[in-house]
Amino acid sequence: MNDADVAKFKKYLNDFLKICQRAVKEDTPEEFKDSIKNYVRGGTTKPILLSDGTKVYRHFAFGKNELFKMPYLNINWVNLYYDWSASLFEDEIPRVFIASPKIKNFQQLTGDKLTTNFQLPEDTELVGQPVTVYNIKYKVQSVDDDNISITESAYAEILKRMKKFDQLSQVQNYSEQLLQDHNVIFHGAPGTGKTYLAQSIAANLLKTNRDELMDNHQYGFVQFHPSYDYTDFVEGLRPAGIENGQLQFKLQPGTFMSFCNHAKTDPDNPYVFVIDEINRGDINKIFGELFFAIDPGYRGKASAVTTQYANLHEANGMNQQFYIPENVYIIGTMNDIDRSAENIDFAMRRRFRFIQIEPKDTLQMLNAIKDEKVRKNASDSLTRLNDKIAHDDVLNSNYEIGPSYLLRLTHDDVELEDIWQQDIAPLLAEYLQGLDDMTSRIDGFKKAFDGK
Repeated sequence: MNDADVAKFKKYLNDFLKICQRAVKEDTPEEFKDSIKNYVRGGTTKPILLSDGTKVYRHFAFGKNELFKMPYLNINWVNLYYDWSASLFEDEIPRVFIASPKIKNFQQLTGDKLTTNFQLPEDTELVGQPVTVYNIKYKVQSVDDDNISITESAYAEILKRMKKFDQLSQVQNYSEQLLQDHNVIFHGAPGTGKTYLAQSIAANLLKTNRDELMDNHQYGFVQFHPSYDYTDFVEGLRPAGIENGQLQFKLQPGTFMSFCNHAKTDPDNPYVFVIDEINRGDINKIFGELFFAIDPGYRGKASAVTTQYANLHEANGMNQQFYIPENVYIIGTMNDIDRSAENIDFAMRRRFRFIQIEPKDTLQMLNAIKDEKVRKNASDSLTRLNDKIAHDDVLNSNYEIGPSYLLRLTHDDVELEDIWQQDIAPLLAEYLQGLDDMTSRIDGFKKAFDGK
């Protein structure tokens, strides 16, 4: 092949990626949504012809757009699959399939020696992320000067991992936000997976699995409630046994102070503390003087505070002042429609970055539903219902229904109608309690849910 072939391939590839970049931002027209046919505006698969007769085709998806975010080119038997933010996945996850008698063409076009990963020949971005091409983990069956035969065993694994792409990308972005701001609060409608998201971010930063977090000393978790107070969170006098028939009390650090003290001994590693339902406790009383110390701009020894029990510290062998180290990161969660959300005052809001989580942001939770038809019906029903709620003259987007309400559909004996009757309708009735037209309003929401 010659330089003209390589130039032609580059242009064909970059034009292709531009089409994909535009396409992922657009909604598929209604007439294509239920069809096996893939739709990408401008997505022709017309090939180009290289000087030696090799035809290069481009493809945009596979099987109802399951690979919509992973477009690929086909050079006879060489299939090049492209992805972005591949670093979100484990090392060496395959992105390219090779099974071709045209292997020399592939090597010339890409400069690849079948041994290492390589970048695209020109800087290209999809959805603001650099595109990287990766080799498959292949097993060579036979090879000569012009031929190579391999097994393509990892295709199913690619499909499985791509279904998790959005979630992984979201977790990575929020992890970077937390590292920058130190304190974040995820808020939004119930059932949007805010706690799950917080735990996923913690697991990502601590490089562990979510189900192993509770055994990790770099992770802390509490759930605020009306009876939770300063002595639970920071420090206080706690029962320490009976002596001479009298109940004895001892000054003991609370959950958060103990966590921070551990973090101080390990300053080079992150420590993540999750506060679930942060608005359900009396925040001013729980944090006390720590309102100053949690501020990202006042971390470290230079901003140490004197706690309410400082006069007892020396007698108990404790430091008189307390500070929150730089390597402690706090994630809070709260529901916007909870009346206790009003407890979050401006002082608190100034110290936390508030990030809204909408139901549409976490629809990928429904990927847990294995039956494709059930999963699509659930997603469509929820989307229609939430659109109706968001434009209601009594409710608003804060009252939308999160995807977690539909996760019981993972069980074969549960249907959408069961979810409506047992979960969604009672919740809406609670929202609309006291209105004279409550029944008719719920009927209207039901029609939207059913698509009528």
